[in-house]
Amino acid sequence: NSPSEPVYSTNLAIAKDQLYSLLLIGSEDTANRSVRLIQDVIPEIPKGSAAVRVVHGVNDATSIRLIASGDSIASAEKGSASSYVIVTAGPQTVRVERSADSLNLFSGTIEFASGKAYTLLVAGEIEYFTKTSQFLDN
Repeated sequence: NSPSEPVYSTNLAIAKDQLYSLLLIGSEDTANRSVRLIQDVIPEIPKGSAAVRVVHGVNDATSIRLIASGDSIASAEKGSASSYVIVTAGPQTVRVERSADSLNLFSGTIEFASGKAYTLLVAGEIEYFTKTSQFLDN
């Protein structure tokens, strides 16, 4: 693609006063690209808690799961997001792994602020490059 060509173009139906995330997945080959519109439905978050979800943009992984403090708390299929799950605010040891064989895609400590909602986007290609980025959603 030249710098002036769009990477992807499509029409999307969105509702007024709703929150969305847009996920572009695929490879350099334009035939293998697609876009997913993900509605951001943030739950009510109890005092002393936070909400987190995982978004799956990893090639070579049908499904991934999010593990916090040793417990599997969420999973997502390729090109989708898990629902938000409530976690205790504060530092959490977090791991994201491929569901099929528990291959580690991300491991680290994340500080979750009370009353906040987060997205962990996991993207890339297994055995080449994967990256996890954390986004504050509210």
